Amino acid sequence: MTVRRIGAAALAVAGPLMLAACETQMDGLDKQPEITETFLRITAEGAGPLTGATAYDAKTIEGLMPGYTTGSVLIGLETGTTNATVLFRKIYEGQIQVLHILSAPNGRIGQIHGVTHHVIGPAGERPGMTFREAGVDPASCRPGTNLWLGMAICTSRGAPNVVLTFSFKGEAATSVKLPARAVLDSGELQRIIWTAPAG
Repeated sequence: MTVRRIGAAALAVAGPLMLAACETQMDGLDKQPEITETFLRITAEGAGPLTGATAYDAKTIEGLMPGYTTGSVLIGLETGTTNATVLFRKIYEGQIQVLHILSAPNGRIGQIHGVTHHVIGPAGERPGMTFREAGVDPASCRPGTNLWLGMAICTSRGAPNVVLTFSFKGEAATSVKLPARAVLDSGELQRIIWTAPAG
């Protein structure tokens, strides 16, 4: 079956944000209760044990994350596409994408994207939440451009190096401006993006 809730954070931005299919196929999950467990918390320091000091290496990442496996995925950033390491976690008979991890020029982790509602942000945000539910300040947002056109890019109130990407439906999905507040409040959180602090 296709799990819509778990894949929503990755799927809703398949056009502007991702080139790889992120919807996870998991046979038998329709017989299981919805999973609301939090796997990881993203803070100003990183995601769980993964930080800016962690080598961008699959073996190192898997060593720090027991129960997870890695793979490769092509994703779209605001200004272009790039390869990323995807971190999977097994659930029942299948697995879901939890994080997309990008390298920094120094060979360490430079950016981490939380792409499932099992990841929580520094101020309690989860992919799948609405803009209103996430309690985001509109003043912290700007309109997305290029591959992120029609999205709102906002800073988390819990950490200055964590941004949140929200998608919209209808005309707002292709607008070069942020939508009116009523529409903004309905935006859906797609990704929680941590960037390693400079220095």
